[in-house]
Amino acid sequence: MNNLKTVLIDTKIRKFFTTALFFVILLVHFTSLKTGIAHNTSSNILPGIAIHYGLGLPYIDYNVMYPPGLYLFYYIIGFFKISTAIFFKYVHFVFVAIFTTLNLYIFDKLKIPRIYFLISTLILLSPEVIYYVLPNDLIVSTFVSMAFACFLFFKNDANKFLFASLFFMLAGLTKDYYLTLLIIPYFYLLKKFTFKNFVYIIFGNLIGLTLVVIYVANFNLTNHVLNLYRFKFESYFIQYLWFLPIIFLIFLALLLTGKFAKLSNLVNEIEENLVFIYLYIALLFALYMGFEIYGEYKIYGHHAIPFSYGFFVLVFLLTKKVVREESYNISLFFILFYFIFNLFILTPRSSTFDSYMNEGYLKFDLSNFTNSPIHNYPSNISDLLDENPDYRLYVAFGWGGPDFYLEKMIQPYSRLWIMQYRIIPDFDYEISTLKNKFIEDPPEVLEYCGLSDYCPTDMDNDRFEEKYIPYGEIVTNCYEDLKNNFYLLTNKECVKKLFY
Repeated sequence: MNNLKTVLIDTKIRKFFTTALFFVILLVHFTSLKTGIAHNTSSNILPGIAIHYGLGLPYIDYNVMYPPGLYLFYYIIGFFKISTAIFFKYVHFVFVAIFTTLNLYIFDKLKIPRIYFLISTLILLSPEVIYYVLPNDLIVSTFVSMAFACFLFFKNDANKFLFASLFFMLAGLTKDYYLTLLIIPYFYLLKKFTFKNFVYIIFGNLIGLTLVVIYVANFNLTNHVLNLYRFKFESYFIQYLWFLPIIFLIFLALLLTGKFAKLSNLVNEIEENLVFIYLYIALLFALYMGFEIYGEYKIYGHHAIPFSYGFFVLVFLLTKKVVREESYNISLFFILFYFIFNLFILTPRSSTFDSYMNEGYLKFDLSNFTNSPIHNYPSNISDLLDENPDYRLYVAFGWGGPDFYLEKMIQPYSRLWIMQYRIIPDFDYEISTLKNKFIEDPPEVLEYCGLSDYCPTDMDNDRFEEKYIPYGEIVTNCYEDLKNNFYLLTNKECVKKLFY
């Protein structure tokens, strides 16, 4: 019994076992992911790597909604000239390893027991959170963790402020609402304001911004990116983010007048836990955005990745602040309860649970290490596209369209490659342009599910066809049915006659 107690208490032994378990978790996660790439990833990959294959550019040839930093990331990945599912799965594994290792470092620096890290990692890598390859939340969260780690790693203010600000900027230019984190380094100035530190922050932001601007300018995307931000500003910023400039102006007023002594004292008191404060801010903002935009709390799936570790840091530090000596037992009990609740209540209700357990948790599936298609085409369609590389493909409805294009490395027939009114600025104009193109030069191959029993598109298909493009009538009269919702153009003039 004493030997067992010694093993559990000895710091080196505990660190060895927790580190070993950490790598086991990573390996199990790697073998347990779905083989294919979800549309959430393929819709980001293809616009980013397209230029390497002569398949167009984001914003110009692909209607996309994310900031240019995300497509710069995939543009850099595209230099490897590999577009297979297994390649992106390896990239995913690298980013999961970096993200979790950075947070292990943060936990250790904040002196949080590693059991909290392991439990939060298990939940992070569960099917309820990460269930497909390389979600963009993973990429941006890695940038944020790099920034937080810089505050804890560097002793020199120049490196601390410069690199942290750089990574915060890259995060904000990868996913919009992370721009709110740009204010975090300025809070550090509450403790010790110097003009040099202020300059380091500005300089770090400018380096990150310059990298993205060079990418945008080099491919003449400037006007398209500005139009996208104009659309987002008019659609979202005024409604959801109006309070951010007010917060910044209040902070600036306090800074310029020198009246922030109380805030400075607060920072002195909680200096070692500043990272937790900022992660908690990100958590609250994510909750706010999820509730306002979707009408419900979206704290599950890939939406939970950004604050998966911050939540557990919050639990530990709050209980430590309130109960001190008893904090370990209380916070550990809370986290174990949450973990058990997640494992036995939430996870089994997940639509991904069965496939996740079958593919990896209950067996070591080596087939996941082999190359696999991004999307399984019907054999006759795959052969048709291979034999006729000049054929243009268009997926009329549904989120899954990008999977078809990425698997065959085909440039979409139209820049409206994902037909969703919520993500198309100037909707009427864009649809009018697509309609005119369809009349004059329809695609050779059309994927359309409107005549089948199952057609999940997340929009009112009937109303769209009645008002804009009658796909059902078009495929019935002018296309040959190839089965599995694919149709081959047989009469180009027939399409034109249907509109006149």
